[in-house]
Amino acid sequence: MWGLNLDAPRVMGGSDKADKWVALSKADPKKYDAMIIIGGHSGDVMCADPMATEFLQKVAENGTVIAGIGAGIMPMIRIGLMNGKKCTGNRTVDYMLKEVGDFRSAPVITDGKVITARNTADSAAVLRALCKYFKPDFVDEHKNILKGKTVMIMVTDDWEDIEMSGPMLELMYRGADIVIGLFEPQMKARAALLGLDVRTGNFGCTVPIQEIPESYYKIIHEKDLKMSDFDLFFIPGAFNPWQITVKHRQWLRDAYAAGKYVGFICHGAIPIAAADLVRGKKIAGWMACYDSITIMGGTHVTDAAAIIHGRLVSGQTPPQVPEFVDAMTAALLMD
Repeated sequence: MWGLNLDAPRVMGGSDKADKWVALSKADPKKYDAMIIIGGHSGDVMCADPMATEFLQKVAENGTVIAGIGAGIMPMIRIGLMNGKKCTGNRTVDYMLKEVGDFRSAPVITDGKVITARNTADSAAVLRALCKYFKPDFVDEHKNILKGKTVMIMVTDDWEDIEMSGPMLELMYRGADIVIGLFEPQMKARAALLGLDVRTGNFGCTVPIQEIPESYYKIIHEKDLKMSDFDLFFIPGAFNPWQITVKHRQWLRDAYAAGKYVGFICHGAIPIAAADLVRGKKIAGWMACYDSITIMGGTHVTDAAAIIHGRLVSGQTPPQVPEFVDAMTAALLMD
């Protein structure tokens, strides 16, 4: 999935390989090759749920690889999985791990079939640890490949959470400096309505980002943002692009004229079309973008996960975030 494959036809909801929700009461603990326990209060809830801890115990007994991130390590501690293990973790669990395990200060530690990660910012490294476990000769070609490049994420309000956070985590791992550009929304949502300087995605992801320390990225408000602050910017989808369409078309034109690479996914093609930047270009995007793209002289492509055409980098929908990240990476490495 992380190979540079820009022509894989994967449309949201259309793949028989799509991830599926499984009720825990119906889940087979022998079915899975790996299990990842996310952090936050998820781990806390698992510790309080006998059915969840019993299932985790059965998964562990089956020899499944288990990875825990931050507080996601809590249920692993509960079932005794961390006893004597080399491990890492954040401050929600480090004091316990120092007592029951062999704690190390590192982003990710693998000890046998147990993988632990410090926090959310290390999620991309967990995926590499899993790759290394299943394929010992795995070579990581992406670590720090974008060092020296800066990516700006253009947000107003109500963006598609995974289309913002997924690329951000992976681009951070690839060595890019991350800037979140805060642009004025047409309609303010949730916390912003209360006068708080907080922006919110469709499913609750916020800027500032609760799960990632601000030392990992910068927040620059539109009025203070300079073209020299970034090499590429990208627009996450959902309602965020509509707000940009209404208020920030000229800024998009100015950024394009300044020679910046322009990334956008899902509904992100709409403001790019409104700024008259798609003419003569092949563009990937959600089906609702068809009219915006074609009326403004572009070609809407539905059978490509991501497309680079000139300085425009477009992606289809959330399932194609990996290919979209690869396309942005390829574009940045063209210079």
